Order: sequence, then structure tokens, then C-alpha cells
Amino acid sequence: MKRNKGFKLINVGIIGCVLFSMLFSTIGENAAQAEEVGFYPLLITEISPNIKGAEDYEYVELYNNTNQPLYVNDYGFLYRYTDGSAEDKKITVEPAVIDPGETKVLWYNKNGNTIVDFENHYGVTDLQDHVISLGGEEFSGFSNGGNRGVVLLDRLGNEMLRAAYAGVEAAEDLSVHYQYPTGDKEMIVYQTKQAPTPGDVEESRFPSVLNHYRMLPLLMMDLRRKVRMKI
Repeated sequence: MKRNKGFKLINVGIIGCVLFSMLFSTIGENAAQAEEVGFYPLLITEISPNIKGAEDYEYVELYNNTNQPLYVNDYGFLYRYTDGSAEDKKITVEPAVIDPGETKVLWYNKNGNTIVDFENHYGVTDLQDHVISLGGEEFSGFSNGGNRGVVLLDRLGNEMLRAAYAGVEAAEDLSVHYQYPTGDKEMIVYQTKQAPTPGDVEESRFPSVLNHYRMLPLLMMDLRRKVRMKI
């Protein structure tokens, strides 16, 4: 029996409306949770902004503090001049998924180096699946001497979290490490002028149990698949 095409479109539309409604309800609930109890699903754990010579290996490290995979492109990123010397600049990040309790290293690779180059620079291995690109038309690298920071935005453009560093904390070829916020959306500076540890997070700096977090990424992927396929 031939099915009515209009009926198919109505079904897909209903599914879409339901899922989008659930998604924005979830976003609102998670945002409220962050406000009320200091819940932060995605953390900024390290910034390495000052690289000797050509600044080819600057990076920001993210940590998934939940029991669900997180889609990096569900978030927005800003480069902030915390000294007020300029307006925020938008940062673009390569689409990727961060598994629960895992990290992603956002690498500003302005000269097109390879992941092997990155690993050799930091004396580490097996980062192939942990490093993604960071950039953007407005972003041209981290300041070595100014007061700067990275801001994390939710899907609706609301500020979720930020990590800042002062120029004196960003020594050459060393990193600023952060620990869990106290409830004001600001990552706490844990240590400055420390050896970089891309992809490796000291667990004692964060809650020992991953937070439970409501997410609908798989449902959204399924919706996109159903819209494209013939029902």
C-alpha cells in the first residue's frame, strides 16, 4: 500500500517538534542546575598560552565532568580580554565528542603542523583522538603578557563558565592549570607556570563522581537521520 507523502512529512514534523521541545527544556533545566548547585558539565582545565618562538602549540584543555558524551559543537567559545582592552572575540572549534571523564585538547595550530609535531613538542604520545583544532576569523592566538581568558557558552549563548589568566601567570612554555569552580562560573586557578600536560587531568582537582546530566544528542542525530531517509 502506497503511503501518503504528506502524512510522512507530518510525522517527521511532529517528531522534530517533540525533540526540539525536549532539547530546550533540557538546556533550561541544566542551566538552572548550574545556577543553583554549581553544576558544570564541561570544564576548562588547562590553558597553555605562551609558546617559545613561533606560537604553534598553544592550547586549551576541556574535561567532560558528566556521565554522558558531550558534543563540543553544542557549546560556544569566546576569547576574553579580562583587562577590558578589547571586545570578546569568537573562537571556533572543530566538531567532536568528549566521552564521560575524558578530555579534548583544543589546539591553535596556525601553521598547519601535524599531531606528531604536537606530541613531540610536549613529549607525549597517543593524543590522536584527543586533539582538535581551535581558531576563527576573529582569533589570532593567545596573549603572552596580557590578562585574558576563555569563556564557555551554552547553546542559547548564555555564559556557562570561564577560565582566566594574568600575564604574569603565563610563563614561556608553561601552563595555567585550573580546578573546579566555587559556584561563580569561574574556574579556580590551581597552579601557574606549570609543565603542560595536554590530555592528562589530575583527578583530585575535580569531583570524584561524574555528574548526572540530561542530554539528547543521540535523539537529535536520530531525528536528522529520519528527516533525510524515506519513511
